Amino acid sequence: MKKLVGILLILASFAILGTIFLLETQEKDVAVAADHVTAPTAVPHPEPEESAPHTLSSAYQAAWESTQEEGDDLRLLGASTQWQQASEEAILKEAGNWVFTFYAPSKREEIDVLVKPQGARIVNRSRVYKVRDGLSDGQWQEGPRDALLIFLAQGGREFLTHHPTATVNVHLSSNQSQAVWTILATDIGAESLSVQVEATTNRFLSVTG
Repeated sequence: MKKLVGILLILASFAILGTIFLLETQEKDVAVAADHVTAPTAVPHPEPEESAPHTLSSAYQAAWESTQEEGDDLRLLGASTQWQQASEEAILKEAGNWVFTFYAPSKREEIDVLVKPQGARIVNRSRVYKVRDGLSDGQWQEGPRDALLIFLAQGGREFLTHHPTATVNVHLSSNQSQAVWTILATDIGAESLSVQVEATTNRFLSVTG
């Protein structure tokens, strides 16, 4: 039963993550559309330099700093990122965006923070009626690269080769007091592939799909 609840929580996290990234994409599309509505001649100016992607550790620091007005009792519940039209090369690079979920016991709220190279901001709040275990600082802060290599070795490489339009979701959460990476690859009309790796020791836990 606990395993089923854990899987449902992970799937819910992936759904929230997908929604957040979709809204970000829509915001960009609206901005592009607005640029095409106006036609006055503009004075050319240099393109802004693109910010370098965060490491997981620096993204977590940015997320933490953005929530300091939410109280001094915050706990980190999880972190997620996503690649669309994923390839082996892409997922082994630093992720562009991260979403961190914090729990504020005094407010009984979960707070989602989106971290992009340009900065961090709170994008969602939800009411919580049951206390959830938080994540302690540890090895997971070095990032999911080793877990992704295990995912590739456990069928992920073959999955991405045969499904070039696949989406890969990476989620960090606490499972029975241990930090666990869950890597889920999905594609429309295809079976999914899910791999779990213990985040402190990078020990392979399971594969389904």
